[in-house]
Amino acid sequence: LVLTGSGNGPVEAAAHALGQDVTVIDYHEHAISAGSGAEAAAYVEARCGTAPPVFGVGVDKNITTAAIKALIGSVNRSALHAAAAHGHDKNVA
Repeated sequence: LVLTGSGNGPVEAAAHALGQDVTVIDYHEHAISAGSGAEAAAYVEARCGTAPPVFGVGVDKNITTAAIKALIGSVNRSALHAAAAHGHDKNVA
């Protein structure tokens, strides 16, 4: 699967590539450890359509990959909340 999108940086481009109405509200990142094997954590606050904002977290050795994982996590969380709101899943936190 190959997705393409454009935007002001990799997170916005990834949001555009998803083909949904996703708005990145906030984004933060930091290193979890030091050294050549260090991992990075990325936190994305996003809104899908008119749904309330949600957060996603991604961890990877590559900060761009961590950010995209966080974005996908926020989109998935929004979808779960929407499903719960329609009675499709009672186990959403």
